[in-house]
Amino acid sequence: MLFHCRSASEGKDYLSNTQALSTCACFLTPQPAALTIPYAFSILSVYSNLVFPPCTFGFLFFLPFFGQVMCCSVGFARSLGLALLPLALCCIVANLLLLFPMGEMTYIQLGRLASYILYFGGLGGGGLLILVPAITFITLGKCSCCWNESFMMCGSVLAAVVGLIGASYCFVISGLALIQGPQCFTSLGWAYPFADQGGRYLLQSETWSVCLQPLHIVEWNVTLLCVLLGLAVLEFILCLLQLGSGLVNAVCRPCCYKQEYSLNA
Repeated sequence: MLFHCRSASEGKDYLSNTQALSTCACFLTPQPAALTIPYAFSILSVYSNLVFPPCTFGFLFFLPFFGQVMCCSVGFARSLGLALLPLALCCIVANLLLLFPMGEMTYIQLGRLASYILYFGGLGGGGLLILVPAITFITLGKCSCCWNESFMMCGSVLAAVVGLIGASYCFVISGLALIQGPQCFTSLGWAYPFADQGGRYLLQSETWSVCLQPLHIVEWNVTLLCVLLGLAVLEFILCLLQLGSGLVNAVCRPCCYKQEYSLNA
């Protein structure tokens, strides 16, 4: 594949006339293999004297890197949505398990849970907020023209921002809960025995036995909070990918399609 420019007014090929190239619309067209080398050298010699429009410049340089992803942006968004959906459901389940240590409802009824767990980082942030971009990405329809796809990409960008906020909230709350440690019954009564250690208790498993009730509450909380941290990171990365993909498609593709439309007209 070579970048091939054609004048919109005369329909003639130009490879050396810089004045004509500055007014033609750029697009992709397959060339015979025998013409690849001379075309390449001719285009390189001409491009050094051209000033590309910003959108064409971005299109030319983004295309080789994104490849098939940018050519099928809706399918890419749907695949991200399908990946986000189970992550959100796992966050919801993990947060619900934190509310019921060892499957018991007694501690939430007595208010003996760690304070940060009640901020619902996994249920609200990594769960419900992530369902917004997940459902949005999955339900993106097939576009009939580039402008429709641009509007869809703008919507997916907004949904991705919501997902980034949710994933960040889940990560921060889970990290704070992990540093604070659980509220448990010790020899001195109900307390936060690890709150003043700055998370050092995570590396000192021999001190976990200070919590008498609920049984194995430290292991329970540490495992589930680490799971939430990992899920939040994955959700953040997936939403960030769609944010970049959506911005590129929403901003650059209408300009490039507009040039192609003027060529065909």
